[in-house]
Amino acid sequence: MFYRTRNALVWLTVAAMLALLTWVRLDCAFPVFTLVALIIPAVALIRGAMPADLGLRPLSPRDFGRYAAANLLLLLGIMALLELLSGCCSDLLALAVDGSITDSAYAWLGVMGGSAGLIGMAVYGSGVVILAQEVFFRGWLLEKLLTHMSTGWAVALQMVFFVLTTLPVALALPWSHGLFYLLAYQGFARGLVSGWVASRTHSIWPGFCAAVVANLVLTFFTL
Repeated sequence: MFYRTRNALVWLTVAAMLALLTWVRLDCAFPVFTLVALIIPAVALIRGAMPADLGLRPLSPRDFGRYAAANLLLLLGIMALLELLSGCCSDLLALAVDGSITDSAYAWLGVMGGSAGLIGMAVYGSGVVILAQEVFFRGWLLEKLLTHMSTGWAVALQMVFFVLTTLPVALALPWSHGLFYLLAYQGFARGLVSGWVASRTHSIWPGFCAAVVANLVLTFFTL
């Protein structure tokens, strides 16, 4: 168990350092939400929490496969519908390319450009931003809430807090597209669907992997 805790601490620390280096290198907006979402779980580990308390719980291949597949299919379905109705994901990536969005997850496209920007956004977005979101909201926070309230309320409440942290990106879009992005993708798909999966498995890994794959697919088809 010591090695699992140590590995989790190393992972969270490296991710926080990469967030700071990205801020310095790309001169983007300070990644305050990402850093908070990494530091709080790290402090919890230092104070004696177990990796499982953060949703860092391994699953059997069978359980991981079925929950990750269900999560991914729902994410892709909602994202496809969202794009057909509003085109907000295309707008978001277009704004990132021309440098209008300074969020650290998207600044790679505007600053680096080309394949280097795409690779940087994919690696940073997956290994830092999505990791921070999942380990904090669907891991540490959800596990805390589940000890004090019903599953439904816990999943809904972590979703509300999660959506609030994505508000700056949504505000960069036209209001109708931003609303779709905020409520349908971040709220329902990422917040509620991934939150429900995490509440069933007490693990962030199905939601984490589903979010990574869905974002890569979305980027590929909309850029």
